[in-house]
Amino acid sequence: AGKVSYGIYLYHLFLVPIGAAVARRLGYGPMAHGWRMLAAYSVASVAIAAVSWQLVEAPLNRLKRHFPYHTEPTTVIDEAVAVHSAAP
Repeated sequence: AGKVSYGIYLYHLFLVPIGAAVARRLGYGPMAHGWRMLAAYSVASVAIAAVSWQLVEAPLNRLKRHFPYHTEPTTVIDEAVAVHSAAP
């Protein structure tokens, strides 16, 4: 569930205008707001996010093992602790 949640957030923003354009091209009027619209866009968002995870995000995540990752101090306090710990 957590793997596709960012995709759902990201892709749902584009579905309403794209869905309206596709419906217009197919000769349908705009979808009435309500539970049908919510259901249609929810299913589409989850489906697109799941496909995106499988075809794009997971393969890219697997590439991370080929690149070194070093943690750096993130705050002034972390940096001060690191310097103090390294002192003789």
